[in-house]
Amino acid sequence: MLTPTAKNVKKIVSELQTRSGITQAELAALLGVSESGMKKNMMDGASHRPMSGSTWQLLLLLSDKHPQYRLVDRLPVGRQRQTYGE
Repeated sequence: MLTPTAKNVKKIVSELQTRSGITQAELAALLGVSESGMKKNMMDGASHRPMSGSTWQLLLLLSDKHPQYRLVDRLPVGRQRQTYGE
């Protein structure tokens, strides 16, 4: 499982920004952190600030890299998702 090292955070943020076109400021707002805090999460060395567990989990969900869960689009009201084999 991925851990929130600066290297992993940088890689996932870069992939997410490339795929979705989201800016670092927009991503920071989605994660509930400041833009400067986000930068510190991606720095190596003495300036590095570890990402909190809940923020890391949300980043994994947004980037579709979570080992257990996946985000799905919400269906319009009144429509039900089809289930198979039930």
